[in-house]
Amino acid sequence: MLIAEEYLLLTMNDKGVSHVSSRELGVAGALLSELATAEKVMLDDRDRLSVLESAPTGDEVLDEALLRIEAKTGKKPKDALAAIGKGMPKLLLERLSANEVVQEDRHEVLGVRIWSGWPLVDPAPRDDLRAELLRVLTGVQEPDARTGALISLLQATSAWGTAMPKDVRSGVKANEIRASAKKISKGRWGSEAVKKAIDEITAAITVVVTTR
Repeated sequence: MLIAEEYLLLTMNDKGVSHVSSRELGVAGALLSELATAEKVMLDDRDRLSVLESAPTGDEVLDEALLRIEAKTGKKPKDALAAIGKGMPKLLLERLSANEVVQEDRHEVLGVRIWSGWPLVDPAPRDDLRAELLRVLTGVQEPDARTGALISLLQATSAWGTAMPKDVRSGVKANEIRASAKKISKGRWGSEAVKKAIDEITAAITVVVTTR
């Protein structure tokens, strides 16, 4: 499962309603982070996007994201996020539906789809994610590049209320979760280049979200 799919699952409630106002930006950041951890995309010495390896990844969503990033080569992450994330949540939700994790709930008028909800039908993948994140956030497990990126994205989009609700925190307070997430986001859990890229990506998301 991609980091972007994990992000989507963690930021939706059981009825498939997103609790972040910047879902496309979060997904764009997750896709960029995935490609950064795979060392396909990095930042140059001016902190601008650079594609290091353009060969297909074998994942159609990541490959589409890579094409969009190539078109934004030389741009700062904040200036590329909107283009990278446009329409991506729907593609990923359709894939999660095909894998029977969520189910599309179509709302139509005169046979024309107006919008779709994506209620959860298999909670196991999300529950496993929450359990892993709780272990990392409480210091039981060390963060790696993947969990570090995901925590940074959830932090940047203020998504902890949905990602780690009270009934799954095992008595850990919400402010303790946020404080731990902030510390982990600033920590070192990947190579210097990967960490730099993800830091810039999440900082760009924070700037865009707070200035909307």
